[in-house]
Amino acid sequence: MGEAAFELAKARLELVKEHGGGGAAEVAASHSDVAEVLKKQGRYEEAIGYYRVALEEMETIAEVDCASPVPLLASYHNNLASCLKNLGHRHFSQAEVHYKHALRIRETQLGPGHADVATCKHNLAVMLQTMHRFEEAQTLATSALGIRQAQLGPDQAVTKVSQTLVERLTKDIQREQAAAR
Repeated sequence: MGEAAFELAKARLELVKEHGGGGAAEVAASHSDVAEVLKKQGRYEEAIGYYRVALEEMETIAEVDCASPVPLLASYHNNLASCLKNLGHRHFSQAEVHYKHALRIRETQLGPGHADVATCKHNLAVMLQTMHRFEEAQTLATSALGIRQAQLGPDQAVTKVSQTLVERLTKDIQREQAAAR
């Protein structure tokens, strides 16, 4: 995805802003589209600015209309967290906050046993693993694995990814315990 994709997404954003189109939700979606292109290009710092604007727009809409933007709010929090995580350890605590927001929104909207909740738990577990908070990560990863096994089955690729994460976290915890002795 090159510069042409970025320019196209940015041009669409400008059109939406100029002509009003679908209102604040469309402006937020257009900001998110630009951010997604930047994220795929590895331009995380730039993407963060666009995700923050999209998030602010959706939070404003959510104050007025509690139901409609909630799924997008969770996605925007997750995407912003992903960019922050990719920027490195200085941004991990901010990423954790956004992953937790996404998880809370998904659990409230979809219920605790939904596959999208498992994805949020998995993403947060990976973040915590990166922060060497292995036990917290394992709790979340084990929960995500259980949801995915129940909802998607044990043979699905994402279920296997969760299984691998749980196994790695178990090894991380064992290594940490061995080093403490």
